[in-house]
This record gives sequence, structure tokens and C-alpha cells, in this order.
Amino acid sequence: MVRSSLLATTILSVVLATACHNDPTDPQKANTAQTEANEKSAAAVKEAEDKVKKARAEADEIIAAARADFMKTREDYRHTTTTNLVDLDHKVADLTAEAKRATGKKRADLDANLKQIHASRELKALVDKA
Repeated sequence: MVRSSLLATTILSVVLATACHNDPTDPQKANTAQTEANEKSAAAVKEAEDKVKKARAEADEIIAAARADFMKTREDYRHTTTTNLVDLDHKVADLTAEAKRATGKKRADLDANLKQIHASRELKALVDKA
């Protein structure tokens, strides 16, 4: 019985030793696999960075175009508004000249309208300053 136990223990030790015995190529395979994984990871990171740079450049172009469009629209608005105000000033000046030449009821009507126009413009100027 002792012999069979000893034999069983020996066989078990040999089996375990063989199973635990590491193949010398395993660390090389692990190193190779790790190197490949590192290279793939670096390539993925570089690709992601490139995509981010490209997206950022495209966004910058879109923003620049939107700013340019806004500036053009704003300048067009300023120009149109300035032109309209100049035209309005000319019309008011023409009405003032006409009021000075007119007599009677027409002059009174023009003077009353001009007072309203001037009051309206003064109010607008105050609002714009605030």
C-alpha cells in the first residue's frame, strides 16, 4: 500500500511538473503579442488624433465662414440703415424748406408734422444712447 501510494505520488508529481513546465517560446509570444498590441494601440491613437485635427480644422473653417457672413450681413445692414437715414434727413430738410415757403394752413400742418418728426428723432437718439 505504501508502495502504491508512493507510486501514485510520483506519477502525480511528474504529471504536475510536466503541466507546470513553461515552454521557452511562451515569453517570446507574449512579448510579440504585447508589441503588436502596443503598435495597434499607437496606430489607433494616431488615427483618432488625426480625425480630431481634421474635424477641428473643418469646424474652424465653418466658424470663419459664418463670421465672415455675419460681418458682411452686419455691414450691409449698417450701409442700408445709413443710406435710409440720409434719405430721411433729406426728406425732413425738404419739408422744412417747404414749410418756410408755405403760408397759412399748409404751413401750420407742416410745422406740426415737423415737430412730431423732430420729437420722434430725439426720442430715438435718447433710446440709442441708453
